[in-house]
Amino acid sequence: MTCSPEKYGISYKQLLSDTNTVYYACSSPFDTSLIVQLRKAGKKVNVLVYSLPSRYQRGLEGYHGEKDELTFLNGYCFALDSAIWKELTQQVAVVVNDTTLKPDNGCNDDARYFLSYQQHAVAGACKDSSFIRLSAYLKQQLLQPQERRRDSVIITF
Repeated sequence: MTCSPEKYGISYKQLLSDTNTVYYACSSPFDTSLIVQLRKAGKKVNVLVYSLPSRYQRGLEGYHGEKDELTFLNGYCFALDSAIWKELTQQVAVVVNDTTLKPDNGCNDDARYFLSYQQHAVAGACKDSSFIRLSAYLKQQLLQPQERRRDSVIITF
């Protein structure tokens, strides 16, 4: 996959109707927050990741800084073989079909989750074990192997 500028944006226009796209988000005030789009396209799964390190967060809905609405994001994209799609959607289905999800379960400073796939959008929080398992799967199996490949880049001005 070539990561052209038009592929950097996450479109919510077809959020609930697109059967070939999984949207996942995790907002965590004391850990890196993530927005991940996984889109099956032929023999590839294109993955777009935006991350917000905890040091740039100020509460669940806040910004870094008091007056300027400044937020630093890290982002990257990559492609995986479509063979991963079946396993991924099985993991996602567990969350989508979980009837015990409680987005407001008393976790004030812990992770909040969002997932959308095949006309289903669900939210969860820190005590929802199906979201915790999905998060671990995404991070360990899909994201961390790619992050390890990233070279350190230092930008000076």
